[in-house]
Amino acid sequence: MKVKHLVVLLSAGFMFFFGTSAMAMGVGYSLHYGLGENYWLKAATKNLSSRIGNAGLGITMDTNLAKDKLLNYRMDLDIGFGVDVYKESSYFFKYDNPPFLAINTVHTLGFGVYRSQIVRVWLGPQISLGGMFGAPNIYGGFNKAHAAWGINGGLGGALGLNVNIGEIFTIAFTAAVRGEGVFRNHSYQKYSGYDTFLFYSTPLFIPMVLYPVQSREDSGIRVYGQFNLSFIFRINDTYSVAQE
Repeated sequence: MKVKHLVVLLSAGFMFFFGTSAMAMGVGYSLHYGLGENYWLKAATKNLSSRIGNAGLGITMDTNLAKDKLLNYRMDLDIGFGVDVYKESSYFFKYDNPPFLAINTVHTLGFGVYRSQIVRVWLGPQISLGGMFGAPNIYGGFNKAHAAWGINGGLGGALGLNVNIGEIFTIAFTAAVRGEGVFRNHSYQKYSGYDTFLFYSTPLFIPMVLYPVQSREDSGIRVYGQFNLSFIFRINDTYSVAQE
């Protein structure tokens, strides 16, 4: 019965967004840039904060770019590379991470506060869910990181501007601010201090003895801002006065 109820709910949502619009929608690609602050609350990075930056490409889908209707649903799939630099460190533990791959899905429900044939201004709530993959050298010279992965998700708000050009094309600008929860898992192998000193002090390759693979988990919260510039092609989505 639960599966049946879920199917009915999803079908109702599909009809709500698409049924009365003759399958009106827009699909295109986007450029994005984001910047935020991580505040780590657990494990080795407790009480540390780090600054994260992320930029890349993505795919954008929107149910209402030009029509004179109140609501629109926008989905962004963002893929990019980011860096995460810790603001506090000690002499031995620098906590600087090389670039990582980030994949995020962002879902926004927009309310059109200004609607004309050329311009649509909207704002509304937003949710995000994503992950990161990389191999950061989190412990500096005395450890060798092998892998890292993480997940993040949160809530926020967005402000959008659609500029409709002709019958089928839209340039869309979106600015958003979100609060997110962050979880990361790192697995790494540790060098002995003597072998590490030799490795970093000479240009020669010196075989080193490694400790067993270990793992570490970090969790925290993030304040994150993001800007998207999207180029979207519309399907059955042209301006017309809404019928009451």
